[in-house]
Formats: sequence, C-alpha cells, structure tokens
Amino acid sequence: AIQAYNFYYVEEAQAEKREYIELVDSTVRTIIKEEVKAQLPQILPQAISDVATPIIEKNVTESLEAAILTRSSSQP
Repeated sequence: AIQAYNFYYVEEAQAEKREYIELVDSTVRTIIKEEVKAQLPQILPQAISDVATPIIEKNVTESLEAAILTRSSSQP
C-alpha cells in the first residue's frame, strides 16, 4: 500500500515537472520569437549590406574589366 502511495505521488510529481518544463519552454520560445521580430528589422538591413556589398563590388569590377577588355580588343 505504501509503495502504491509513493508511486502515485512520484508519478504526479513527474507529471507536474513535465507540465512546468513545457510551460517554461513555451514561454521562452514566445519571448525569443518576440525579440527576433523586434530586432530583425534592425539586424537584417546591416546583414544584407554586409553580404551584398562585396558581391555587388565583385560584379561591378568584373563588368568593368570585361568592358575594358572588349574596348581594348576592338580598337585597331
């Protein structure tokens, strides 16, 4: 009888623990999502700029080099 009593309360405590962990997990996820939504507009433009600028510079440089080569090869 005591073992059954202990088992019942152990199971109940574990269920409460799981419920608490799920609540904390859900709350943390909600907070993180809200923070990302709030900060993304500030972070994203800079991140895009950091990635796009070197790519744009590379493309412009390659285009200019191609244009210069075309001009120099077409001149007599």
